[in-house]
Amino acid sequence: MTVRPRFLAIADKALALQVILIVCGTALAFSGSVWWMKPALGIATVSLMITWLARTYFLGRWIVLKSPITLLGLLALGLAVGQLLPLPGRLASLVSPRSRAVHTLGTLPELARADNPAWEMREIVADRTPATIDRAATLRWLLGAIAGLAVFCVCSHYADRLGHAAIIWGSVVCAFFIGTTFGVAQLMGGASGLYGAVEPGSGRPGMPTLDDQATSPGATVLRPVGNPNEPRAAWSLPRADRPFLFGTLMGGPGAYLALGALGLPLALGIALQLLAPRGSRDGLRARLRDSGRTGLLVLLLGMTATSSILVGYLAGPILAAPFAIGMILVGIPAAWCSGLRWLAVMLTGAMLVALMIGVAAGERLGRPRGVDALASGAAGWAEIRSIWRDSARAARDFPLVGSGLGSYPTIAAYYKTRDETWTTAGNSLLQWCVESGLSGMILAGLAGLWCIVRIPGAVRRVGSADRTLAFMMVGTLVCFGAFSAVHWSVELTAVAIAACAVGGTCNRWLAGGTDLFVECA
Repeated sequence: MTVRPRFLAIADKALALQVILIVCGTALAFSGSVWWMKPALGIATVSLMITWLARTYFLGRWIVLKSPITLLGLLALGLAVGQLLPLPGRLASLVSPRSRAVHTLGTLPELARADNPAWEMREIVADRTPATIDRAATLRWLLGAIAGLAVFCVCSHYADRLGHAAIIWGSVVCAFFIGTTFGVAQLMGGASGLYGAVEPGSGRPGMPTLDDQATSPGATVLRPVGNPNEPRAAWSLPRADRPFLFGTLMGGPGAYLALGALGLPLALGIALQLLAPRGSRDGLRARLRDSGRTGLLVLLLGMTATSSILVGYLAGPILAAPFAIGMILVGIPAAWCSGLRWLAVMLTGAMLVALMIGVAAGERLGRPRGVDALASGAAGWAEIRSIWRDSARAARDFPLVGSGLGSYPTIAAYYKTRDETWTTAGNSLLQWCVESGLSGMILAGLAGLWCIVRIPGAVRRVGSADRTLAFMMVGTLVCFGAFSAVHWSVELTAVAIAACAVGGTCNRWLAGGTDLFVECA
């Protein structure tokens, strides 16, 4: 073996380990919400980029994918940078008048005290103001988005064969199944806490703090400090409205569902691909015996069925709909062209039945505290509609460039009509609209339109033996997109990293990279 192939093989193994570490490690390290995970993620991402550049050098060519998604991601980063820049008063009033008012008056105009002459002085002093209402939050969002875009780009280029793509998909599925394992054990034992034992604020070194929980997706409430019975008003501080902490992820059961919107369709698609004949004329039993993957397949199907029951139990009838649609798109369209035929139909139907069993169990037995409002029937719908209405009012007040990426937890306190202050809009698309305005919606719309236009041709380019994997990616995209339209998702670091990794493989496929389905280069 010459020097270049040897170093290329080393770079491939290093990239595989780093992808697994970032995707699985972020999910296992309390969803990346713990304070020490942010610098660790930055170091891991820089290391990943260096390894990818080294691999590109040894590969001897720079591959440019025919996809606008990376460019649109860079434009989104540019939007965040533009929101951070201090703009002259006239320009700031033109681009984002409400943000200008917040920085000059210290609050929204309708909440300002008009009889206080200090506001006029502040208007004079605050000559240059940014478009975001919370520069620290937008800067944090920008750093996290850079890491996510780096993972997206590396995975787009690393998934140049089936084995590499399987490492990326398997990392997401593994993180999801670990959450399933701990979640089932917790529900059966009635134990709350991350991993069933860790409570935020316990004081243990390296464990999540109360501040970590308050900044994770969820709700905060004001709690009095001191004696509330004193005649003078007591100080009040925001505290996280603690849910039933579930599995490995901060954010309660909703975090598990957000990761499951990626993991569940991927798990079903991988299982069906292992069963596909791929041109062999042997029977199913002979194929499984010769492949040596019988144990893996049994484990995969068993965990997928268990996860489907758990997802249905936590999601309820409304939130379970995206999962059902995703699994149908994975299993049914490729049933005949892949050679699986009725076996794919039966397995997909079995997973749907497991999902419905979980929904029925949740309706009958009740769900743990902290499950999102959409799983709670009519009362839950009323609550979530109230949150969406508040977010829609905020979106109308910041129409052009939004309130600032990452600033929703700050602005939500001004628009809420309920006691709790939600750190997310309960809807990732609506929150993106609030934070980025019309500019961000155009970027998201262009990305979605490109994917929709490219999917039919991308499916036709894939051979019939690999159609299961093609529809697996279609089902995953639809499931995650539909789930994000009725729930929060990428607001959690672990889910955002997993979505970027899976999105990178989809980006390569939609850009014409059929080498993603090749067993070896």
